[in-house]
Amino acid sequence: MALYVRLTQYDLMEHQEKVIARGEARWKDDQLFYWEDPEHTIMHHIRFGKDGIIIGRSADVRSMTKLYFGKAGSAQVFSEYGVMQFETELIEYMYNADCRSVEYKVYLGSELVSHQRMVWELEEDPDE
Repeated sequence: MALYVRLTQYDLMEHQEKVIARGEARWKDDQLFYWEDPEHTIMHHIRFGKDGIIIGRSADVRSMTKLYFGKAGSAQVFSEYGVMQFETELIEYMYNADCRSVEYKVYLGSELVSHQRMVWELEEDPDE
């Protein structure tokens, strides 16, 4: 049976909502894989682990966000200009059969630079 994902990003600082990805996905060993774009140039790899969540994005500019339960995490953005390092704080995590969501903050030093909620809605194709 095919699996479909819809990723919605909520920017809690700017009060904006955006659907980032919508389409076919693959689920294996608590990991979710899907493409952000129809051209298949931007890949997402999300690992839902016992210690936290790792959000990977592979494109021209790559990123890796590590969110841990009960302790600080990190985020790195890799571009042609070098690597930017951030600290992360996991605020809330929700996991059920058809939806995963995570709320987190990103800091550069002591400055809050991002406060996001990411929601992955999962659905199996009933026609298969």
